[in-house]
Amino acid sequence: MPGKRARELMVTYWYPASSTSGHAQASWMPSVSGTHFLNSRRLSPQQVTLPQTAGHVLAPVDTGLGKLPVLLYSTGLHSDRAMGTALAEDLASRGYLVVAVDHTHDANEVEFPGGRLEVTTMPSGAHSSDTLNVRAADIRFVINQLGAIAKGGNPDVDHAKLPSGLSHAVDTDHIGMFGWAALRSTPPCSSTTASTPVRTWTASSSARRRARI
Repeated sequence: MPGKRARELMVTYWYPASSTSGHAQASWMPSVSGTHFLNSRRLSPQQVTLPQTAGHVLAPVDTGLGKLPVLLYSTGLHSDRAMGTALAEDLASRGYLVVAVDHTHDANEVEFPGGRLEVTTMPSGAHSSDTLNVRAADIRFVINQLGAIAKGGNPDVDHAKLPSGLSHAVDTDHIGMFGWAALRSTPPCSSTTASTPVRTWTASSSARRRARI
């Protein structure tokens, strides 16, 4: 909005990796947002240890698979992109580039680089159409940034390092979307009909995007 501080979005890429050697295992949720997540459920890190994922941070993309069809993941109201981790890992192992999006100030907690935490600021009783409009704008923005990556750009706010091979892997001609709300889920979809061999390794990388909505 004009005159307002730009909203920033955090996304996580999940993709098949050529190797994970030397790349740290990705956490399910960063420490600051993870603590907030637990506290909101009247738990503490001393009581519950949040899991690691099967992904590895900044592992190189398996470019031998060619371009990867893109699946965007949008999580339920006030929840976090981490909620879709298991499904994102499975889809990545099957040859998809999964981009999980946190909708800042809708999600209960979003941690940005440096440990800055943004929490939900949605007023109670916010109209669902307003929420959907913001989410749709977020997704359009992310798709545009993926297009920039496919052209060799780095749209990260701080120009943080991107996974090796990512720019050659983004298939902007084949983009689908999935998510969940209430207790129902939307099955993953993609316009591609090609089958892809299952890969052993998946990797993840988080990036920050700045959007004006």
